[in-house]
Amino acid sequence: MMQKKNLYKIELPTVPQVALKLHSMLNDTNINLQKIEEIILADQSLTAKILKIANSAFYGLRKKVHLVSEAINVLGFNTLRNILLIATIKSIRLDREKNMGAWSRCIIGLWYSHRFCTPNKKR
Repeated sequence: MMQKKNLYKIELPTVPQVALKLHSMLNDTNINLQKIEEIILADQSLTAKILKIANSAFYGLRKKVHLVSEAINVLGFNTLRNILLIATIKSIRLDREKNMGAWSRCIIGLWYSHRFCTPNKKR
């Protein structure tokens, strides 16, 4: 017997594994800076964001930060948590918008095919 699938079920994108690992490690009382750095380095996008923020004028550093460990020290764990949260939300939002764009293109295509391919009864 075939199972019916719920076509109206909405599935949210999953949070990336990097974000989950970092979130749990940052909430742990025994924070290991080396492990956090390794996990951040596994995600190029997150690494670039952290370095960009650490080197921003807001922090007013005399020398440019090149290492993730230095950036973590400059930013602190609370700011790192916030960056992680914002990056995850942006990722989820972009995935949702990308999927909605495909759906809207399908709907527009269906409308055009219906509009121009069905016989006009007034003719």
